[in-house]
Amino acid sequence: MLTNGPTGPMPPVLALREVGAVVWSGSDNIRDAWWPYGDGDMLAIARQVAYQSGFRTDETLSVALDLVTNAAARALGLEAYGIVVGAPADLLVLDVPTPAAAISASPTSRTVLHAGEVVATRVETVEVSPTCP
Repeated sequence: MLTNGPTGPMPPVLALREVGAVVWSGSDNIRDAWWPYGDGDMLAIARQVAYQSGFRTDETLSVALDLVTNAAARALGLEAYGIVVGAPADLLVLDVPTPAAAISASPTSRTVLHAGEVVATRVETVEVSPTCP
């Protein structure tokens, strides 16, 4: 079952997974007519699903990340996926301490690799003024 975190009724993600259903998240919109907020960011989709599903713990936030990574790969029938020998080196690198933080912290700094080569980098820094009370 695919869900993209719509506003409104959500499938019961955790209950479906508990009975063995493959539940995954995807997106078919980049600012289209019915959903003007799409930008292709799968972390944003995972965060929306987590928010709509009421995920609050590290365990359930990690489920949201799984929906756009491992579960999506299984649903698409991708054989070599993840950090395994023989898998393509296509990945997103985030500076977060846990999988749950990838969803809850909404990191903006990212590095994208395709076939092992860096193809995109976005680094955002925040500086706090020492005079700030």
